Amino acid sequence: FLKKTKVDLVVVGPEKPLAAGLVDFIQDVCYCVGPTKSLAKIESSKSFARNIMENNRYLSKYSPQYVVFKNITNEKLHDSMIQAENFISRFDNKVVVKVDGLAGGKGVKVWGVHIHTKVELLNLINGYLLDNTSIIIEEKLIGEEFSLISFTDGTGFIHAPPVLDFKLLQD
Repeated sequence: FLKKTKVDLVVVGPEKPLAAGLVDFIQDVCYCVGPTKSLAKIESSKSFARNIMENNRYLSKYSPQYVVFKNITNEKLHDSMIQAENFISRFDNKVVVKVDGLAGGKGVKVWGVHIHTKVELLNLINGYLLDNTSIIIEEKLIGEEFSLISFTDGTGFIHAPPVLDFKLLQD
């Protein structure tokens, strides 16, 4: 279709096509704005993003403490729940639970907003683990959140202005 209609430029914005590798598929046909599948992983995998921060000497001091649960079998469920309970108790239950993957902007549950009791928190975690959903539990940070979107040609960067993220403004 792109060749037939002589499309010059495609801008891929939604996370699902980016994570699926749409840019990889069409970048040889026309100019494409958006990260390749391997680069989109920073958005499509929260554990991948946390790993980058943790292993970078400049970013590690800004990364919250966290624990990742992936591929939890029924045999490991009990031990995983104990590990989760030990982790959340370090922060007096004030944590954030994130689905490690695409969730359409609905994959984060925040203590004090979505979760109000330890029982709710443990039930949420247990439900995710029973469903074999990969999750990250991390300490809850307080402050303003912003997004910085940058464009690169592989050599230099052009940054768009930082944008505040008001996640609770509307459904």
